[in-house]
Amino acid sequence: MRMLLIAVVGCLMLAMPATAQKGQAVASLAGLYATTGNNAGGGGAYHGETSLVDLGGGRYEVVQRVGTDIISGIGTFDGVELNVYYDSHNLRAIYTLQADGALVGRWGTEGGALQGTEMLAPVQ
Repeated sequence: MRMLLIAVVGCLMLAMPATAQKGQAVASLAGLYATTGNNAGGGGAYHGETSLVDLGGGRYEVVQRVGTDIISGIGTFDGVELNVYYDSHNLRAIYTLQADGALVGRWGTEGGALQGTEMLAPVQ
């Protein structure tokens, strides 16, 4: 019986993704993030907060507050990148997950170049 248990556990460990074996797998991006960024074309720096709500299946509701502006959208996360379409402002962003849990990305108008930069840092 003990050998069977060891064999089952060993098979399960082999079936895990490599990132999970290295302790880097992310269960969910859901939470509150401090947001800092730079507008495209030298439009200046900004800061605010972003909340991510896990909708399941790798989909997230994204709500960003910068000053009095609120933009919202839906994102999909593939384990490395969070791709967001902010339909309320016709913007898109692509964020890459960092080892510390931050999301670093570029953003711009849908169909245009991604010229703005942004970082979402998890609020502890």
